Amino acid sequence: MNKMLKIITCASIIFFTTSISYAYENVIYIWQRNWDKYLEDAISIIQETTGYFTVLCGDLKFEGKRPTVSLVDIKWPYLTQTETSATLAFRINAQASKFFATDAIYSIADYIKDAIGKAIKSAPQDEIVGVQFDYDCPTSKLKDYARFVKIMKERLKPFKEKLSKFNISITALPTWLQNNDFKELIQATDYYVLQLHSFELPKDADQASKIFPADKALSYTEKASTLKHPYYISLPTYGYEVAFTKDGDFIGLRAENMPVLWSQDVEHKVVMTDPKDILTFIQEVEKTNPKNLLGFYWFRIPLKSDEFNWDIKTLECVLSGKKPSVNLKLDLVNSKDGLCEVYLVNSGEQNIFEDVNFNISWQVGDQPLYDLMGKFHEVKIEKGIKISGPAPYVGQKVLIGWFRSFDKTKGINLKIGEVNSDENI
Repeated sequence: MNKMLKIITCASIIFFTTSISYAYENVIYIWQRNWDKYLEDAISIIQETTGYFTVLCGDLKFEGKRPTVSLVDIKWPYLTQTETSATLAFRINAQASKFFATDAIYSIADYIKDAIGKAIKSAPQDEIVGVQFDYDCPTSKLKDYARFVKIMKERLKPFKEKLSKFNISITALPTWLQNNDFKELIQATDYYVLQLHSFELPKDADQASKIFPADKALSYTEKASTLKHPYYISLPTYGYEVAFTKDGDFIGLRAENMPVLWSQDVEHKVVMTDPKDILTFIQEVEKTNPKNLLGFYWFRIPLKSDEFNWDIKTLECVLSGKKPSVNLKLDLVNSKDGLCEVYLVNSGEQNIFEDVNFNISWQVGDQPLYDLMGKFHEVKIEKGIKISGPAPYVGQKVLIGWFRSFDKTKGINLKIGEVNSDENI
């Protein structure tokens, strides 16, 4: 994808009685291959307003010239707690481009058909309503991709005849919109999903830019609408931690569930999707009401274990057209023996990805004993200290440290300030 990182997934169509949903459908991507408790919890929350899901069922990779297919172990009971339908998403590695130009395309199509068939067979009866292909196709190879989709459409006919509803869709990049072969490609689909999120690998810290192209999103939407074919827009909720040397040179990045131990001399920067940018874009879309636009896909479903994503409350706020609230506060817990524990609490509706800071002060002559926990650190100020460190996620609280008077017969009287953040929220 021309040095761009692209994440595309599965989806759930959500119907809301909100300002966004009255005109458009909202679709949430699920990309997790590990169906664990965190995913089950997220699905159970979002299911209250969900009618349909699209689930990543597998992907196609290559070992040399040999194609290999892997399947996701989908725990269908997570999705069937209420009445639902599902679309299967199938990921295709970018290496496929050199095979799609040859007769190998037919055997690859057979591999994929068999994999999709197994996924359909494992699902509850009439659960599946379609297949979506996610392929980072080079723009110059779109004609070959169109050929592949036409072949797959033929291969999947038995499922279309058996199931009451069965759509074929693809994900698409903005760079494809100007290419004439893209028109042929989408004609083989029932709809496509225009991805308005990506992350270009930066050369240095100054180039680590936003994931959502706020300055170009409307023009991409306008161009898509001229193609006279049904489409959705995919919007991001995620981010990355980007690492640089002390001189500012790019080293690497960390995404969801990527444990990385950076050395001490590495500097970090979290690049996140700003809910304000997304809300502004949606408001503009609602004003212009683009032709052929069916709704929005959201990448990706928020999990409590997902370090670089919105909280699910943030997504719910944005879907309702509301800016998520920020509410960080300090909580003091005093014990009988004069110990005072200080906690930082996030009772708002969004996660904060920059360090926060606050002051704790005391009366002259009442200098306490204290110790700070974890990644929190201090600088001295008049009559106290200024503490900085990471904020807890929504609904969580963390112990900042403990304070105690030198005189154990006395309690301690601390004065706490407001919690501030440098993050633009």
